[in-house]
Amino acid sequence: MPVLLFFLLELQNLTLSERHYLVFPIVLVAVPYVFLKQKKWMVVALLTSLPVMFFGVRFVFSLSVGPESRGVLLSQLENDSSEAHLLQLREQITRFSSERVKNSLLRYFRVVHSEAELRDIFPHSSAVIWGNKEQIRVSFEKKKPPLKHYRLQSSNQAMELAVVENIQGVELSIKPVQQTGLFIARILEILLLEKDSENEKELKALLMKTSNHISHWDARSHLAFPWLKLSNIRLKEGYELQKKGSWKRALQGYTQAAAYLEPYAHPELRAAIFNNKAVALLLSQTPSNGDERLQQAQLLLQKARVIAGRPGLWSPPKYLKRAIRKNLRIVDALSGNSKKYRRRKHGLRQGDRQSV
Repeated sequence: MPVLLFFLLELQNLTLSERHYLVFPIVLVAVPYVFLKQKKWMVVALLTSLPVMFFGVRFVFSLSVGPESRGVLLSQLENDSSEAHLLQLREQITRFSSERVKNSLLRYFRVVHSEAELRDIFPHSSAVIWGNKEQIRVSFEKKKPPLKHYRLQSSNQAMELAVVENIQGVELSIKPVQQTGLFIARILEILLLEKDSENEKELKALLMKTSNHISHWDARSHLAFPWLKLSNIRLKEGYELQKKGSWKRALQGYTQAAAYLEPYAHPELRAAIFNNKAVALLLSQTPSNGDERLQQAQLLLQKARVIAGRPGLWSPPKYLKRAIRKNLRIVDALSGNSKKYRRRKHGLRQGDRQSV
């Protein structure tokens, strides 16, 4: 009887966990009768199990996971009622995760259908892993606009250029599940390392390893994310230490990141890459290459502005669009294309920089 009920419940599109939970009290009641042949023990088992089920459902199905949850949430996958794909993925994530990542993992026994939905439910979680049995999405915590400003100094005025430090999330194929689990485990570790400035050396090493992750995914757009992060660190090094090698590696990294993206894939990430590469070109320019880099930066920002207007799974946020427009106005000022700054263009020297 319990076995028959278990399979009948599957027809009702209940998940594996929900079916286990509903069939459990029947099994618990049946055991005393089968082995002891006494009905009174059936009643005792029933009266004992029902309160446990009623109060325990809050914890078993993660109803205690709410708006204040700050860990990493692994939601039920869409079209995966048997939970086979979810359990395989969870196994691989935990297999490759450090203890602190494992301790932050929480199950959410509901399907998340959209980015907007999960952010309404879990605004403070560091990451939410969701999707379906084919595609996995990792959404990151929504903080204040993740922008870092670098000052470009002219003879008349200081201009602040905005660099995008983070995006809203990444998407990748669930297969091969082992490599997908490894990639997600590394991304979760990166999120933890970013919170501690003393771990920058370890963070940089992990980003290099993650950005060079090779596997047989259907698409590799998710690899652009660690390349973006790594290039941002090299941009910072070039700016603070004035290292030519860091500038060169930053520009190469942004180029590599863009190469992983299809023309219309992930507009937020693509726009952020173009914007940041343009800033790197402006900050690293010299009197000998200033005109050339100014033109390159202008072209990149114009492309970024168009891309930021496209819809996507993670639509480009307003702060990204504002940052691109602001950077483009500065480039227009430097190139003399802005009416506001046209009278001042002779006083603007493209090679001058001053640390904030």
